[in-house]
Amino acid sequence: RLDVFMAGDDVTKKKPDPLIYNLAREKVGLPSSKCVVIEDSLVGLRAAMGANMPCVITPCPSSDVPEFRAHGARAVMDVNVGLGDGAGAAVTLAKLFPANAAEPNFDFGGGYGAGYGSSSGGVAGGAGSYSVSAPERVTRGADG
Repeated sequence: RLDVFMAGDDVTKKKPDPLIYNLAREKVGLPSSKCVVIEDSLVGLRAAMGANMPCVITPCPSSDVPEFRAHGARAVMDVNVGLGDGAGAAVTLAKLFPANAAEPNFDFGGGYGAGYGSSSGGVAGGAGSYSVSAPERVTRGADG
């Protein structure tokens, strides 16, 4: 379920400005430490980092940077392994947001997020804990 859907037309400044992510975060009432951005470009990664949110990169054929981790990505997915809920998915909402975790988890196994602690990307640790096994709110910011 998407509680907020935002696109580039909803903001006055485009990526890499973090405005779209900050507005989405405000609309759902979550601190940046409880958010995860999924992006496919360096511009999007920079916007996520500007919003103080960890970012998972899902490269596509037009992705502009081969070394996203060097630019602050918390995890970079293999183009042949996706996000989702299927048996072959490397990352699921339940893996990103484990029950009662104080912050998102980036150790997905398979080398995708291993070794990246909570201080990467300038993201502050969360003060509380999640009360559900997956977030009830999923916010999607379209290219903008």
